[in-house]
Amino acid sequence: MKKTLVILIAVLLIFTLAPSLYAEAAYGPGSAVISISSADNIKPGEEFTLTAAISGDYQIHVAHISFQYDVNTLEIVSGTANGDFTSAVSSSGGLAMIEFYALADQGRIKVGLAMTNDAFTGDYEMFDVTFRAKECIAASTQVTVEVVQFGYMPLGTTTATTVKSSVINGEITFTAPGTGDATPTPIGSDITVPTPTDAGSEEPTPTPGTIIVTPVPTDSGNAAPTPEGANPDGSTPESGTTPGANEPELTDISNASVPSLPELATKLPDADDAQSGSGSGNTLLIVLICVAAAAAIGAVVFIILGKKNRKSR
Repeated sequence: MKKTLVILIAVLLIFTLAPSLYAEAAYGPGSAVISISSADNIKPGEEFTLTAAISGDYQIHVAHISFQYDVNTLEIVSGTANGDFTSAVSSSGGLAMIEFYALADQGRIKVGLAMTNDAFTGDYEMFDVTFRAKECIAASTQVTVEVVQFGYMPLGTTTATTVKSSVINGEITFTAPGTGDATPTPIGSDITVPTPTDAGSEEPTPTPGTIIVTPVPTDSGNAAPTPEGANPDGSTPESGTTPGANEPELTDISNASVPSLPELATKLPDADDAQSGSGSGNTLLIVLICVAAAAAIGAVVFIILGKKNRKSR
């Protein structure tokens, strides 16, 4: 009885553990992450480059990976295999093949890898691919990664054991033509408005060296003539007296030397000498006063001589 019970327990354990043991045996050693980069704010007609990479603790002998893109929005321009990746494969006795253009009409890039002896592992950038965004584009698109085969197959085996892998797809977003981050400059923000000035209130600045002469009005033109028989000062003589009798007897000055205007002009300093002195601003005024005084003296002398001539007659 006890023996039968032990056998039943052993059978139950075998059936319980068998699925998990089978699942562990279904995958090869390690795991990998296969990715392609993304791009943002791509304008129509703009070219941009994406990079495909592989990383993890995987061990593989055979791989077939496909990168797919939308031919209606993206056009392949060029592709370049990464030298470190291809050198690592060849140094381990393997062969790596990357097809950029063979399936371009289908929008597909293929990566193939085959190892004859040692398994391949490591973190590498596999290739760079340059696309051009087409004019008729959507808001966004993807470059998707599809792992067709990724297996562990050591020497002496006839079938490959799948190695776990995960993928990261590339996201491409587009920007409509004419949009950007530049801040528009407000219209008229850099226009300088001139400040009005009161032109009428400004006084003209005289030119250096200019002499402004303000004419002084005189009353010589409005003086009333002295009446006949009146005293020279204009008063009326007393009755019984002869006009001019009380006046002091005048000396005959007919031969007196009265300077003429030309002689006065020759005795005056010239303009250059007058301006060189400290009183250059008053020299012209003094000259005018002297000329006027000489004219007045001449007029008085003429009047007196005229009276003497009338008396002598």
